[in-house]
Amino acid sequence: MQSSTRKKDSNHSVDPICGMVVSNTSEFSVDLNGDRYFFCCEPRAQKFAGKPMYCLERDPTAAAMSLSSVWVITNAFRLRNLKLQDLSSPG
Repeated sequence: MQSSTRKKDSNHSVDPICGMVVSNTSEFSVDLNGDRYFFCCEPRAQKFAGKPMYCLERDPTAAAMSLSSVWVITNAFRLRNLKLQDLSSPG
């Protein structure tokens, strides 16, 4: 059995759902057409098993960037709100 076609190096692969680098010894893997794909968690492996071709056609780096952008924007708003509260609090 071959390991994932999205190999990072001989010991690591790229999770095709989120783009995270995972160990080739991860307990979360799916075999498909003679290839083994590794995942960072069980829900991602299950998602892949349900729609493997859809997941392989996506770019996991774009998904990771999208999630990162949401995190930055969300935390920027939280930080702004904290600063506004600090300014309005009696000192």
